[in-house]
Amino acid sequence: MPLRHLFIDWSGDLGFKFGRGSTTHLVIAVVSIADYGGFRKLMADLRAERGLHKAYEFHHAHIPKAERAAFFYALRGAGFKAWVLAVDKRRLPENFERRNQYDLLGEFIAVLADQLPAEAVENALVVIDAHTTTTELTRSIRVAISGALRARQIQPGIKKVRGRPAHREDGLQLADMVAGAVVESKVRGGADRLAGLEDKIRTVWFE
Repeated sequence: MPLRHLFIDWSGDLGFKFGRGSTTHLVIAVVSIADYGGFRKLMADLRAERGLHKAYEFHHAHIPKAERAAFFYALRGAGFKAWVLAVDKRRLPENFERRNQYDLLGEFIAVLADQLPAEAVENALVVIDAHTTTTELTRSIRVAISGALRARQIQPGIKKVRGRPAHREDGLQLADMVAGAVVESKVRGGADRLAGLEDKIRTVWFE
């Protein structure tokens, strides 16, 4: 049985200086891919069909609209599930602004972990966009997910959390594209790239 993967990425930041560059929203996506080898082949085929370099990175903020459209059309044939948390930071209590950014991110990740079915997380390898695994970021995410799963009495929990650069992981690029599409449609009121993918992607707002 292939190793189950969970990929986590986000659009936005954890800052609260809205007049000095901080984003008003943070959108976090967790993507579950059961057959990662099959998904990577789908992405390789898409790059070939589009005449793109085999190492082309699908990054929502940096690629043309035509490539965004082609990417999300290809996802209709992909085997994955995504859970997305959208946070309007302007609506958070003032005490959130004084919290450690890793603890804050951990709380948001824990909310998402509460949405995940047991079969998506048991013995799953969690991959985040980071150049090393031994960071405070990976630790915070591991603690947050593990705590949420223990509270739900889900055992075994995740296998480990690993940092990998997004340009080398199609799963991280998928998480980035999903988070970016939610920002585009639900935050900015732009094109809805996720139409037709409602059975694969679920979005909730942080309350």
